[in-house]
Amino acid sequence: RTGWGAAVVVAQLVALIVAGTVHRVCITTCFLFSAGILYEVDKLSGMILARSESKARRY
Repeated sequence: RTGWGAAVVVAQLVALIVAGTVHRVCITTCFLFSAGILYEVDKLSGMILARSESKARRY
């Protein structure tokens, strides 16, 4: 884990502001889809990290 939390929050805020200039509903959909994608990427990253750590322990 590298501590990308602040960068993710700033990028999310920028995306929500830009989406808000298009339409108010875009703010909600942007947030929901971004949260879903972020969750899936974090889950995938955790699985890959766990797999690489288990391989490193074997050797």
